[in-house]
Amino acid sequence: MSIRAVFNAEPRFASIVEKLTSLATFDLFLMKDEKESGTLRQPLEEAGVPLEAVGATLEYQVMVLDPVAHREESGCAIRAVLKELKEVYGGEHPIRRARHQDAENSTGVVLQHANKAIKIMRGMVDATPEEVIPTKPVRKGVKGRTTKVTRVVGKGKAAAVPKTPKRPVPVDALTEAVASLKITSSPETIVLDDGEQFYRKLESLAHLLARSRQSAQPVQPKDSSPNPFQATVSASSSSKEIGGRQAPSRTWDAQIDGMQWRLADGLTSTLFALGKVHFIRGSVRASEFFIQKANELAASLNAPVLLSRALAREAEKEIAIGRLDSGYGLLVQAGYPWEQAPDVVGPDLVDLHRLQGDHNIRAEQIEEAKRVYGIANELLGQLEEHFTSTESLLTAISKRQSVATGEDVTTLPSTLVPGLLASVLRQHIWLLRTDVDNPLYEDLLNRLLTLPASPETKVEENLLFGKLTLEDVMDSLQADLFLSSLTESAIALPTGMSSGEGVALPTSTREILASLANAEKYFWAGLELSSSRGEVHQVRDAALSLTLIRAFQTSLGKGGKNGAVIAASLLDVSAAVTLRRELLECIDNKFRDANMPDDMAWPMMNANGSPLPPSAPGRKRLLFTEESEDDEPDDEGNLQAYWQSIKRRYRGESMDPAGLASPLVDQLPANWTVVNISVTDDKRTLFVSRQRARTEPLIFCLPLDRQGRREGEDEENHFSYEKALEEFNDIIRLSDESTKSAKDLADKQARVEWWAERTKLDLRLKELLENIEYCWLGAFKTIFSEPTGADPECLSALRSKFDKVFKRNGVVSREKKAQLRVRLDDALVECFSTLSPKCRDEEIEDLVYFFLDLFQLHGAPVALSDIDIDQVALDLQSTLEECNVALRSQQAPRLGDHHLFLVLDKHLQGLPWESIPALRGRSVSRIPSISFLLDRVEMVQHQNKISRSSHVRPPDRTVVDPTRTFYVLNPSGDLKTTQTTFEATFKTFESSGWRGITGRVPSEEEMLQGLQRSDLFLYFGHGGAQNYIRSHKIRNLPRCAATMLWGCSSGALHDMGDFDRIGNPNHYMLAGCPTLVANLWDVTDREIDRIAQSVLGKLGIDKAGLCKQKQGESRGDAGVSVVQALAESRE
Repeated sequence: MSIRAVFNAEPRFASIVEKLTSLATFDLFLMKDEKESGTLRQPLEEAGVPLEAVGATLEYQVMVLDPVAHREESGCAIRAVLKELKEVYGGEHPIRRARHQDAENSTGVVLQHANKAIKIMRGMVDATPEEVIPTKPVRKGVKGRTTKVTRVVGKGKAAAVPKTPKRPVPVDALTEAVASLKITSSPETIVLDDGEQFYRKLESLAHLLARSRQSAQPVQPKDSSPNPFQATVSASSSSKEIGGRQAPSRTWDAQIDGMQWRLADGLTSTLFALGKVHFIRGSVRASEFFIQKANELAASLNAPVLLSRALAREAEKEIAIGRLDSGYGLLVQAGYPWEQAPDVVGPDLVDLHRLQGDHNIRAEQIEEAKRVYGIANELLGQLEEHFTSTESLLTAISKRQSVATGEDVTTLPSTLVPGLLASVLRQHIWLLRTDVDNPLYEDLLNRLLTLPASPETKVEENLLFGKLTLEDVMDSLQADLFLSSLTESAIALPTGMSSGEGVALPTSTREILASLANAEKYFWAGLELSSSRGEVHQVRDAALSLTLIRAFQTSLGKGGKNGAVIAASLLDVSAAVTLRRELLECIDNKFRDANMPDDMAWPMMNANGSPLPPSAPGRKRLLFTEESEDDEPDDEGNLQAYWQSIKRRYRGESMDPAGLASPLVDQLPANWTVVNISVTDDKRTLFVSRQRARTEPLIFCLPLDRQGRREGEDEENHFSYEKALEEFNDIIRLSDESTKSAKDLADKQARVEWWAERTKLDLRLKELLENIEYCWLGAFKTIFSEPTGADPECLSALRSKFDKVFKRNGVVSREKKAQLRVRLDDALVECFSTLSPKCRDEEIEDLVYFFLDLFQLHGAPVALSDIDIDQVALDLQSTLEECNVALRSQQAPRLGDHHLFLVLDKHLQGLPWESIPALRGRSVSRIPSISFLLDRVEMVQHQNKISRSSHVRPPDRTVVDPTRTFYVLNPSGDLKTTQTTFEATFKTFESSGWRGITGRVPSEEEMLQGLQRSDLFLYFGHGGAQNYIRSHKIRNLPRCAATMLWGCSSGALHDMGDFDRIGNPNHYMLAGCPTLVANLWDVTDREIDRIAQSVLGKLGIDKAGLCKQKQGESRGDAGVSVVQALAESRE
């Protein structure tokens, strides 16, 4: 029976246990030897408390002492409690109890307790020393005594303290708050406001407690010795670095009845909880912050176990990012305290082994990982045995008590740390998947299935079983003579319709389809659970696996209804997981409730020193007080209504087939195309999807090595993802070095050599992008083509031309021609019809093999040995020429200013996709996901609704008033050429309404004003202005101007391993920025200046254009888009 169960069984004692424990623990610290007793056993027994409640109370006292168990002077106290426990339980009792408990209390209740404790403590700060001296209960064996005493460490004398007026002691409220600390997550999302407020309140309470203890410190006799129980971080120790950071100096005094230790426990628990939830959400920087705080606090407490736990969390973060060496070093440090106590076993030690196994897997040390996971399983088994034996004793005592009282006491089976156990089992099972005959494999599977059901364990279970089932499908496909080519072939969704309904599928195909259906169920269950509570990589793995399953099902003729729509939505879901979660928190921070008091504000006091209720702050404007005559009525109320509508939409999204079958793209303008590009975690398969409003999506599943295999190249010579990324990183590294060396060029010859090197790098990058398009996309690059506008009759004629090519070359045997044929989908016909007949021969062959695989998978017996591939390719090339002529002659009306949006997954965001040959010079921009694009469309609709102007903004763009521009030019003062290029021009624009800063560092408030009050924000300096404005300030802006950051790497997103990438663009997306122009890597200031001048010129931002704009002559005119101006300026 657990402590909680005993307390629930004896509610009349629960209210006093925590108070008495803290006071008795204070006595334990003052004991000289084990003969004295400061435990609660005898007073409770004399009061008639049942034996099981006495034992539970002593257990709680052990838990209070646990954080200081490492201290030598605490040994006497701990041994005394354990001695009592031996007598109560009749045997050994473990120091630690570890139980998995679901969250039972909301953070709202926790905050109420913390507020209560803070108010009480603030009332005590100004009290006299006598009022706050810690008191203790009557010593054992002394009855009827009413005088309260306190001990002064020194000669062991007790000083009597006069009775003082009753003042509330914050132990009750504080203990309730700490005990209730559970960071819960709503089913829709993970929002952390309450948890972070509680952490701030605990810190505030810690400072207040320290102040009260300083004022309450009793005066020691002159001959008194120093307090041996006071742990002070000395100047020398405080200067030590903890995980690369400076550890702050802090004093923790043991002579304060245990309250400060309990507060420290609450602080560390809160910090670890916040770090974990941010880790799960994917907010890696926020998680790092809280873990660093926990690390510093553990070091200041001189608590090795807590420090080990903090180091383990840091190691977990480093391993997840991919910094294996750093993670391994932290694991070594975290394991040191456990090496000093080899006989001690605890969940923290098991977790260290789990992390070591994860490190081994990433370092490709598979056998070592198996060994480490085996040790972790053994350790968990030992813990189970210890707790089982202990609880059997408690159960026996409870049964004896139940006989006397007539109550029925039953104990439900439970599992220690099931979440940790599930993680260990999942990884171990996955490593043993190739050895299914091993008895250990079956045993681990059974253990995983018997774990208590919780969202955490069910996510692990469903994703593991889904991956195992999909792995079996891949093995079955490879072993099937007919279907073995499926895993190596390009797949399209949708493909078309087979009219051979009467043809029965082979048995092997039916079995594979059944296995795919089972895997699909597991992944859907895992996605629904992980979408709000799971880690980022879990959401991504589930979504991409479901997309791959849909591709296989479609190829085998069982794509199902809305198969392409759901697959496209899954690809969109897999991108920007963290950003979607963080947006909900940012929306709440954009508009703080005016009636909500500031939790960090010091309360007002009345005449007798009692705290007054907090007063609500007055209503605040967005950030500024001055008004402008031409300000739109875009006030806080209207903006709040807009953001709340965004919040409702995000919360209303569901990750199930029904919810994903309703495409968001139908709400976008008709002249927009959204293309999503993702790569699987094994970096072998590329998914490319295209979505347009009110049009069925088109998706290609493309093996990256298909061209190399077809040409007979060795695997090591294939143009793989790793090779492309290695080449790109090397080009950027050399480019950065070249950029930095530009200022050191001494003579003309050096400049000539410098430009020659830059030219070589340009050619290398050009060749890399051509290989990406040719090797990875091939003939399927036509997915980027603009809409042709072809009518159904034209598409039917084009389809007939394709059919004739394959009939003429005998692709479909005559025996089956009457029974089976494949009708290509209209989207496929239109897509392939735009392929240039002048493309590479290998790209034509890529298309030929796609058609051959398509016919074969739909039951047509294709005899490759009898087919002349070269002849089919020539005929297909001639057909493409006819298609191009037919499409040009149709002269279909264009859909306005066509624009292409790229949604790139985290593995592909570093590459310059806008510059591949198929997209060069096109109007292309990036978005995190379709949801963020829809946010911008709703913003335009919102602006049209509240605008007083007669001009209605076009639905496909945000119109920027260039007279409302704020600029920051050369804030560091060292970009003299840039300042010379733009300063005079910008000064002349100030007469048209421009405002700005030149040659000096802006304040953060000036940056915020420029971003929020302007329509256009220009920055010319180093980086992306990170040195002048903090990221959370940008994120929490309710309104953000269109922004151009003309600085090196201002738009770079940094790779964070398992997490989504982080960087400057994300902050502006969360602020609602309509357009962001930034650089992916470092370039010289002259190159940036040249492109910036060209872009501004094409946008009409010159003196004449500004004058016309101010006079209203061109207001509402769509003009040239920023994206198009940038595309043309790059050429």
